[in-house]
Amino acid sequence: GVPGWSYAFRHLIPTLLAAGDRVIAVDLPGFGKSDKPKKEAAHSERWHAQVVQELVERLDARAVVLVTHGLNAMVALGVPLAAPERFAGLLAINAWLADAQVQTPNKALQKWTEQLARKPRLSIGEQMARADSTIAEAEWPAWDAPFPDSGYRAALRAFAAIALAPQDAEWARQVLHFWREQWSGSSLLIAGGKDVLVDANAANRLQQHIRGAGEAVVIPDLGHFISQHGADVALRAVEYFSPLRNTSESF
Repeated sequence: GVPGWSYAFRHLIPTLLAAGDRVIAVDLPGFGKSDKPKKEAAHSERWHAQVVQELVERLDARAVVLVTHGLNAMVALGVPLAAPERFAGLLAINAWLADAQVQTPNKALQKWTEQLARKPRLSIGEQMARADSTIAEAEWPAWDAPFPDSGYRAALRAFAAIALAPQDAEWARQVLHFWREQWSGSSLLIAGGKDVLVDANAANRLQQHIRGAGEAVVIPDLGHFISQHGADVALRAVEYFSPLRNTSESF
């Protein structure tokens, strides 16, 4: 999600590894430890999805359970289109599908993205702690580390707009058509009951676009950054996707 990186999954990954899964934690271009193109125009849902598609092909990952969190869901959901036979499951955590025609984002989300876009010296760690009180001050430097100055924040500025409304309508149409009409894998949708960024109905709206998906699992006491409490989420996922384990190479 925006503005996260693989550090967000540090509590979730050990449980998955202990269950015998292979874990591939991706930092999208412009985020985390990945390269950071400095032109906002370089960042689009379609291009970011293509980058991950190429990584999946290069690693020859198969029977993949795709994990997505937060405001980059359109990127993640676009990844299987190039090679759907490689994907067996979807784990969506507080995932938000932007659609200005259906739902106006809540004020907290609008303010969040506006500050990411317009405040070049904004402390990402402090901002995330305001959105989720479970994020300790000692963790702020890890969230700030990928963005030492404004020159590294082109992706933040670009995705501030992408999070609120699709920037490539044709791409969004293709992605949603795939998930509504062609997806045949298992899907687990998880939402935090105290999420202030993604409204309570976001998971239900996403569920309507995912063929065969059941109702979202709501964890009442957790907010937006559910992966901060990854052990519980991971255990639910391990149990849910256990029927795939005989064939799964990646998670």
